[in-house]
Amino acid sequence: MKNPTLVLTSAPPGAAVFLGRTSLGQTPLTTDQLAAEARQVLRIEKRGFEPYELEVQLGAGERREQSVKLVAVKGGRRGHRGRGRAAATTSPAPAVAAVGFITVKTKPWTKVTLGGKRLGDTPLHKVELAPGSHTLRMVNEKEGIDVTRKIVVKANETTKLNLDLK
Repeated sequence: MKNPTLVLTSAPPGAAVFLGRTSLGQTPLTTDQLAAEARQVLRIEKRGFEPYELEVQLGAGERREQSVKLVAVKGGRRGHRGRGRAAATTSPAPAVAAVGFITVKTKPWTKVTLGGKRLGDTPLHKVELAPGSHTLRMVNEKEGIDVTRKIVVKANETTKLNLDLK
């Protein structure tokens, strides 16, 4: 199942985009790190502007372009990080979505990536991910290891992956 692709722009550009506590990058942003068929909430933040939460739910292989207009903080309180509202072209501000976690242990150690983004070296403990199906890549060039594994992350649960790759 191919992950969906989201192309996100903001006015002004250069806003940080988060899925839970995980940074996806800055706008303009093209990402395939969202789980298919799962409701997920992206948090969009830029200094001097009200933060914005955008709910997305995309089908497998779907590509969507989304634009968000951020609203400047009033009263000269630059950098204010309180809750606020912004204008989006297609979605209102939603409630916060549930997240899941993964724990990954390998023998020997490996570098772990998700969608080309490095999560870290094993062992990984309680890494936050959106609920849904994800493909992890584990690499240790010195040991000749390059494997991928699909995992399913459930909301409010920790998925554990223990692999002996020797």
